Amino acid sequence: MELDGEAWTTGAAVTEKGNHSFSVWAENAYGQLMSETVSFQLFHSTNVEVRDNSGAYGNEVQLEAKLMDVNGQSVIGGQVEFEVNGLPVGTAMTDANGKDSLPCTIEIGTTDETDSRLIEVKAIYEGNEETYYGNRSKG
Repeated sequence: MELDGEAWTTGAAVTEKGNHSFSVWAENAYGQLMSETVSFQLFHSTNVEVRDNSGAYGNEVQLEAKLMDVNGQSVIGGQVEFEVNGLPVGTAMTDANGKDSLPCTIEIGTTDETDSRLIEVKAIYEGNEETYYGNRSKG
């Protein structure tokens, strides 16, 4: 048995993200050799953290998120979509530290009953086809 062209031991974990191929060979009692190769792709999960923020009606704030893989390593160059109260407001790309930010003007004011209002901010990472699953986070 081989994994990516190297000998593989039964039960050994496959943890490296990316494209892989697994090959097996078997010979029957008559000396006929059979083989099969299967290609597969391994993705790593992600975690998106949204930073809490505050501001006054009409002010511009920075919506900020951090994108990491399951091992806590920064995901670089990930496109994160931001939503405010369920409506898309834009996208930003993560930097070398897995962080991104998007300027956003606060367009929701207070109510007669309160001098403050909570606004739901959601960061969405859809993943990419090469290495990561997507994830969503609310702040």
